Amino acid sequence: MDEADRAAALIEATTANALARIHAAQAQAGQADCEDCGGPPSAASNANNTTKGDTVGNPNIPLWKFIFDIIQTTFTVGITIYVWILSKHKANASRIAALEDKATEELGQVKNRLTELETRLEHLPNREAIGNIHKRLDRQAETLHKMEGALDGVNDTSKLILEVLLKGDKS
Repeated sequence: MDEADRAAALIEATTANALARIHAAQAQAGQADCEDCGGPPSAASNANNTTKGDTVGNPNIPLWKFIFDIIQTTFTVGITIYVWILSKHKANASRIAALEDKATEELGQVKNRLTELETRLEHLPNREAIGNIHKRLDRQAETLHKMEGALDGVNDTSKLILEVLLKGDKS
């Protein structure tokens, strides 16, 4: 808003400067019957003008001054539009920068997560390793079945020994 205020002040100053030139030219020509300039109306202007403010329609200033004032006003309006566009651009640029920072931060987080997942996947067993694990488990199961059979035999023998010991001396 600071640049817009400066541009508005510049337009106001330029307009006031242009009005001052017009009033000065009217005063030199003897047509200072405008309330803004504060000068007394001349006799020639009173004879020629029947209504107050008619000199605004016919300001009797040199053409080059009029053209210069128009160019100056156009330049001032152009600067105002430029400042307005520039302030909009700066606001958009700051918003875009904030979005880029946020997107970069989120992208960094996603990259970190992806790296962690890739590391975990590298340490997981592949198909061949899983197949080897299954073969080893199958062999262990076979060994356990063999041991179960042997333990059943030991259990039966233990029962017979216990039975013999309990019946022991009776015969």
